[in-house]
Amino acid sequence: MLNTKNWIRFLDLRFIAIVFLMLACSAARAEVVELRPAVVEKDGVIRLEYRSGETLVGRSTDAAPAGVELLLPGEKAVPVSFRAKSEGDGVIDL
Repeated sequence: MLNTKNWIRFLDLRFIAIVFLMLACSAARAEVVELRPAVVEKDGVIRLEYRSGETLVGRSTDAAPAGVELLLPGEKAVPVSFRAKSEGDGVIDL
């Protein structure tokens, strides 16, 4: 027969086991996914996309093709469009 002290200890061990199992399962499913930016030209405007391998996983909006908006005090946000790019030493300048 379990007294109150043993019953609490039993519940504590059960709780710890459940938490450990949940952490072990979530860690087993975790993996590293490479996410890299890509610069794409469309209709004369430079756009930003994000890819994982060859799969497109995200892109900038049509409202702000480069993913950049300029916000001045008291003004509405204005999208910034880049029309030229240069590359060198692993850096892309827009």
